[in-house]
Amino acid sequence: MTESHNELAGDFIGGVVQAGKVGAVYFHAPTRAAMAGLPAEEGFTGREAELTALAAVLSPAEAATDVALVCTVAGLAGIGKTALVVRAARRAEEAGWFVGGVLFIDLHGYDRARRIDATSGLAVLLRALGVAGEHIPPGHAEREILYRSELAARAAEGRRVLIIADNAATLDQVRPLRPGSTAHRMLVTSRHTLPIAGARRVEVDVLPQAEAIAVLKQALTAAHPTDARVGDDPDAAVLLADLCGYLPLALRITAELLADQPGQSLGELVDVLSTGRDRLGELAYGDSVAVRMAFDASYRHLPPEQARLFRLLALNPGPRVSLGAAAALAGAQEDITRRELNGLRRAHLIHHAAEVAGYRMHDLLRLYAQERCDQDEPATYRDAALTRLLSYYRDVAHAADTHLNLRLTADDRVMRFPDRGAALTWLDAERANLVAVVTVAHQTGHDEHARDITLSLFFYFDLRKHWSDWIATNRLALTSARRLRDRHGEAACLGNLGIACREVRRFGEALDHYQQALAIRRKIGDQHGEGMNLASLGIAYRDLGKADQAIDCYQRALTVFRQAGDTYAEGRTLNNLGVAYNDLGQLSDAISAYRRALAVCRAGRDRYAEGRILADLGTSYRDLRRFDQALDHYEQSLAIRRELGDRYGESRTLNDLGVTYRELGQLDTAADCHRRSLAACREIGDRYTEGHALTDLGIVYSKLSRFDDAADCYQRALVLLRPLNEPIKLQQIQAANNELTLKLTKDLPTTRTDDSGQRDQR
Repeated sequence: MTESHNELAGDFIGGVVQAGKVGAVYFHAPTRAAMAGLPAEEGFTGREAELTALAAVLSPAEAATDVALVCTVAGLAGIGKTALVVRAARRAEEAGWFVGGVLFIDLHGYDRARRIDATSGLAVLLRALGVAGEHIPPGHAEREILYRSELAARAAEGRRVLIIADNAATLDQVRPLRPGSTAHRMLVTSRHTLPIAGARRVEVDVLPQAEAIAVLKQALTAAHPTDARVGDDPDAAVLLADLCGYLPLALRITAELLADQPGQSLGELVDVLSTGRDRLGELAYGDSVAVRMAFDASYRHLPPEQARLFRLLALNPGPRVSLGAAAALAGAQEDITRRELNGLRRAHLIHHAAEVAGYRMHDLLRLYAQERCDQDEPATYRDAALTRLLSYYRDVAHAADTHLNLRLTADDRVMRFPDRGAALTWLDAERANLVAVVTVAHQTGHDEHARDITLSLFFYFDLRKHWSDWIATNRLALTSARRLRDRHGEAACLGNLGIACREVRRFGEALDHYQQALAIRRKIGDQHGEGMNLASLGIAYRDLGKADQAIDCYQRALTVFRQAGDTYAEGRTLNNLGVAYNDLGQLSDAISAYRRALAVCRAGRDRYAEGRILADLGTSYRDLRRFDQALDHYEQSLAIRRELGDRYGESRTLNDLGVTYRELGQLDTAADCHRRSLAACREIGDRYTEGHALTDLGIVYSKLSRFDDAADCYQRALVLLRPLNEPIKLQQIQAANNELTLKLTKDLPTTRTDDSGQRDQR
């Protein structure tokens, strides 16, 4: 008898069962594809620039050879990445760009308990594509082949598919999920910048102020359509958005808290968030939605050294941290610290500072980092890190100071910076941090650091004229010097305060500070310091209109400087002596003093003082109606001041040039000089010179019959100069304004307005 066998022929997809006898046969319905898996939108506003960038990737327009199949959307936890890609996907669906559907998978990359690896992710996506569970192969490679085959089949049918991989933490999670066909697109969201080859990158930042307020308003009106609290109190809405750091998650939590309390004003919640000790704790809604919880997930994902650096960055009191400062905090080499900072940047826990080299941290992340630092770093470690940071700033500020102190030779300069320009660039970039570290040094009892950093900033503040910072730091340093019983440091801080106070026209305070400093110098037998304070007192007396007393102080100071052989101080004091003579109308004596000062300063290569002396000589020559000599000296002064980066001196010299050209009848040139002076004043915040330049520009406009422009200049000058203790100048402006009024109302000719010009002195 012939033995029979079951025979199979042809192609089969899926499992095959061979049996000697087959009973009932059942055909199961095919698995339904789940191609509309987008989560519901929970309110969305703004982000048009980011949506435009995503649309450029998703568009089915004519494919180019360099088309990006994948786009990564990265940003801080709570920044709104998922909401952004969901909105972009919905727009693409509505436009008919993905007729094959949208696949959505949450990879839970920052939740260790729920994290989905690539193999499991492929299974999820295959089921969504309609592949039955029993047909999904167990192996990773086989799943990847089947996944791409399914997508290729849809591409062949013209059915484009969009894949969204949300909340990915690593490249390994998403790399196998990429589509193989150029027809499809993939969006990946992550708190990290993932290095996916060929992917387009969209970085999501905090919301602009207007969009942040719109989020609050939208969420509140969604809960209660008649809720008008945002519109009724726009100032409080701005403060609330700022306290939320313009972070969408924090804004939505805040809106939910307000929606639960319809009777609570925005101002009341502002008070809670701004005065409470635990702002992160307040930014929570129930047990499942909280800013701190979102940050926790990112923090737990960090390697140990990155986590430690993240904690220590909270000790930096300034708005940004440089590589050098971060290395000091960590107590590590800069190349090692750079790698850790780059890791934190890729995790979007810090970001590059836009304006200068360095890194910034979101305000709420800074609070979180401070919490972790307090919890995880022992107090002794925190203090050691802070001490390293303060020492770093002390050392670098001192190095920069040696390049700005024109009394020093090249051999005396610390070669941390190649030249003066590099030192100034560092000081400009670090100014806010330097003020902040002086403050924290004073607050934490690091008095030597507070004093030393402040005194190292003398020449910088003298050049850049940041008076409020100079006053703030020297007040703190003065207290620190007194706690240290450092009489020399105390006198130095008092002298610095005198300089800054007189520059902001607080002459009485300046005189008091100078007198205190002089008393200390005499008590400790510091003869040279006594001479410096006598010279400063002379300036204060001149400001108060006491030119005779000023001259007496200058002459006594000159005796000290000549005995000590200090030509640097001698030249500057001779210049101030010339200013006092000029005030008394003794122009020949003034010019004689200026010329002696110029010779001394040129011999000592004091270019800064030389620029001032040339300008003051120009003013004396102008007062003598010797305009050619005046212009020549002003131009020389302007060249030096530009060479040194002295914007303050440049603005004053430009204004003096304008006055001189006005006297010569060259009104258009005069107006141009005044306008350039105004631009420099506004750049550096010099309200005093700005007021003078506006007055002088108004006089020129009046002579040009531009009466409305002249009146506007006078009014703005009055606003600037009224708070600055300038009664004589205010009288001049008022007189010019009155003449202008008469001209407009009675058509009377205007008369020449006297202007005595400005003189530099120190």
